[in-house]
Amino acid sequence: MSVVRAPSRERAPRLAIVRGRKVALPRMAMAPWLLYTGLLALAFLGLVYAQTSLNTKAMELDGIRAQVVVAEAEGDAVRLEIARLSSPDRVIGRAEEMGMHLPDVPLRTILVDAPAPDGPVVSLAAGGTRP
Repeated sequence: MSVVRAPSRERAPRLAIVRGRKVALPRMAMAPWLLYTGLLALAFLGLVYAQTSLNTKAMELDGIRAQVVVAEAEGDAVRLEIARLSSPDRVIGRAEEMGMHLPDVPLRTILVDAPAPDGPVVSLAAGGTRP
């Protein structure tokens, strides 16, 4: 069998609702934190933008450097071809193939109004003599 207690004659304590203070921060105390957080987010986004911009410019610079290397190699090849084509042996051979020949008359060099080694101008064409 079960036992049921009889209600006691003691009075239960009376419960009351106690209103407390609000525990929320005032708006003025949160304003600096919001400002700092916003500035930090802007600084982070600026850093990301700057890094992206630098990386883009670095890739463009690498492309330009590659083009410079190719152009220098082409320039070297052209200089080598010019040197080969302007060699005296080749020029003489081509001239002979075209029917040219060296003159039989000896060449003379005539100096006109050439300064003397020690001073005044002497005209050899007019019959002047060197001192």
